[in-house]
Amino acid sequence: MTCGDSARIPTTEANDSAMNVGQRDRRHINTMRRYVIPCAVATCLLMNGINALFSAHNQYVTADNSAKRPVAVADVIGMSSVDTPIEHFSRDGNKLVTVLRKGDLAHNTVAYSMLMWNTNEIFHSSTPKSLVTLSSSSNREAIEAVTWLADNKTVMFLGETPGSTHQVYSINVDTGRMTRVTNHPTNITSYSATPDGNAVAYTAEEPDVDLFDHTTRREGFVVSTEALPQLLAGRRGGGGFFTDNQLFIRDSAKHVRKLVVSGKLRLYSGVPALSPDGQYVAILSMQAEVPPLWKGYTDDHVRLWTRQVVAPGEYSYLERYDLIDARSGKSRVLLNSPIGYGNSEAVWLPDSRSVVVSNTFLPLDSVDAEELKQRQSAAVVVEVAVSTGGITTITKADIVLKEFNSVTNQLDCVVGRSDVYGTDSGRMVSFHKKGSEWVKVVHGTDVGNKLEITVSQDMNTPPRVLAREPSTNRKVVLLDPNPQFKRLKFGNVQEIKWNDAAGRSFVGGLYYPIDYLPSTRYPLVIQTHGWTANQFWIDGPAPTGFAAQALVGQGIMVLQVDEDYVTDSDTSKEVDREVSRFESAVAYLNKRGLIDPSRVGIIGFSRTCLFVKYALTHPTVRFAAAAVSEGVDGGYFQYLVYANSMPGYNQFHEGVNGGLPFGDGLKSWMARSPGFNIDKVQTPLRITADSPEALLFEWEWFAAMRRLGEPVELAYMPDGAHVLQKPWDRMVSQQGNVDWFVFWLKGEEDPASGKREQYARWRKLRDAATINVVGATAPFGSSSTRR
Repeated sequence: MTCGDSARIPTTEANDSAMNVGQRDRRHINTMRRYVIPCAVATCLLMNGINALFSAHNQYVTADNSAKRPVAVADVIGMSSVDTPIEHFSRDGNKLVTVLRKGDLAHNTVAYSMLMWNTNEIFHSSTPKSLVTLSSSSNREAIEAVTWLADNKTVMFLGETPGSTHQVYSINVDTGRMTRVTNHPTNITSYSATPDGNAVAYTAEEPDVDLFDHTTRREGFVVSTEALPQLLAGRRGGGGFFTDNQLFIRDSAKHVRKLVVSGKLRLYSGVPALSPDGQYVAILSMQAEVPPLWKGYTDDHVRLWTRQVVAPGEYSYLERYDLIDARSGKSRVLLNSPIGYGNSEAVWLPDSRSVVVSNTFLPLDSVDAEELKQRQSAAVVVEVAVSTGGITTITKADIVLKEFNSVTNQLDCVVGRSDVYGTDSGRMVSFHKKGSEWVKVVHGTDVGNKLEITVSQDMNTPPRVLAREPSTNRKVVLLDPNPQFKRLKFGNVQEIKWNDAAGRSFVGGLYYPIDYLPSTRYPLVIQTHGWTANQFWIDGPAPTGFAAQALVGQGIMVLQVDEDYVTDSDTSKEVDREVSRFESAVAYLNKRGLIDPSRVGIIGFSRTCLFVKYALTHPTVRFAAAAVSEGVDGGYFQYLVYANSMPGYNQFHEGVNGGLPFGDGLKSWMARSPGFNIDKVQTPLRITADSPEALLFEWEWFAAMRRLGEPVELAYMPDGAHVLQKPWDRMVSQQGNVDWFVFWLKGEEDPASGKREQYARWRKLRDAATINVVGATAPFGSSSTRR
């Protein structure tokens, strides 16, 4: 029996005063509050009454629930997800591959399967052929970055097996023979190949180097821009957040050479784009110096990062494209301008004479006033001629480049870079070059467009892969990755809108508990970090910390809130707005009679940890429980950890707290920084740290709350990742949070024998806490068992 299926029993103190209900915590971007506050509340959008809501259930909700069970975290981890994008067509369009991934709790691995369809047989038999299944025991993907070669029978990809490094592989889809293409000593992080696969450009992690050799052990190591976690470990490279990439080329003779770029290649930098003839590599690099002209851009994102103070040895977060001659090793600037918010792609045209670059600004020099104004404000998609540097604008649309299709002679793209959850996100769009101009192609009218592949899903419907033939409009379900979901009870999800006292409008997804009763006020957990009605989020926007359907299966209402990263980014206004988002949501749901305002919890992840921790230390709403994972918090300790190595962190901390934490600026820090206000926390907080770096980030709060006698627990996973991958790490994070909120919000415990020690710890925390919750009459709800 899984922990999600086992009964919950009430704690012995279930009749104690509500004064002992814990409150607070979470970490990073979006935070929520939970007691009634004065605010202007808007009517819910798309909410026309509870009866209308539940009459619209889809097949997964309306089916007979009598034989179904609630969703458990094990189900969340075991969900099969589809590779995105899914349209991995061979160059002749006759074959299609996609990749599925699924967590394996028994072995603590993630299994990846590559499936293939022959497109001319899809409407006769949609059963795919399984090409290969690989498992990853690391935080890396076992199959990713799938690319077809020109022979239409060979697929290249990045992959690994348990215990191995990440390398480039190829597989013959006819014979099933898999070949290891590279044998690099460190993990390869990205690659591209010539159409025949003979030449490959790739980035790889820098080698793991001991910082302390004979000389430094004798004379001491002089610290400059080394990150504190590196110094504590005594090593640099070998993976991790602070690892730089190195660029290599394996030519047609299989000789491997290292290439040098002008800037720095970090792990999140773009893919090296190798020209079809194997001569050039276009790649993004971070710059040690921001050109003065770049301060002329009016885009909010670019203006934010041009304000960075970059010290010697540091690098700006702004990136630009370099062009490297793979034969001579010489490099030059391709475009002396930064890319836009998010990422960018580079795709070569077949003649290798020009390269198309997406989401890039254009240089501001040598243009007239009208053109200058356009270049300052908007990123575009452009073609750049290698020999002359000539620029041809293709479109200003917000698209992601896929490839140049040599069969249709079109540049294929996908809509939705900045709004990946928008209604048009994932829609195909193509461009065809006529003379010197690029013309948009209307899909469905060109002969080469044989099939349209989409993932059909919404907030209440799990994803299925569909195929449509544009010429006949025939449709077929190619794949239902999770037929087992028909045996589970899912809480219904509804998009809602509300306003705060300042009149700002917010949106989120409200997950109703299974077997919802309109007359009942439920405990609430607010999940942060974004929302979309177009995606089926069984847990939330990330697997780190969030567990929406597992929580509603235990009788807890969940609100998944949206967020705004761009407006007022790195300022106190950003924090105030996001905290108001949570507080006004609690007031709104309380006014509608849906929640018990004395039993509200909140979860923070990544950037939203700041908002959660600010809400806990500047309480207008009192939270009964909180959890945070892997995030920044505007604290003094975090600030100093990276003050010498990461200018972006300096800018962030100084911006949200109102200046430097010295002299007159210290007063502002004392008032705003959550770390200087931990004494105001009265909420039980569960912290998870998924790496040594994250442990440093979370230490201030754990140590301070423990010293103050406040209920806090820190769970450390030394080999985790920011976005958790390994099933056991996810169980610690997600199942731990489910247990935590059920304990503090409902007073229930899972009787599973393996959790006795956990609840013994938590009872001690509760017994030692003296928490006063205004207006509460009972510590827990009327329910005494957990389903």
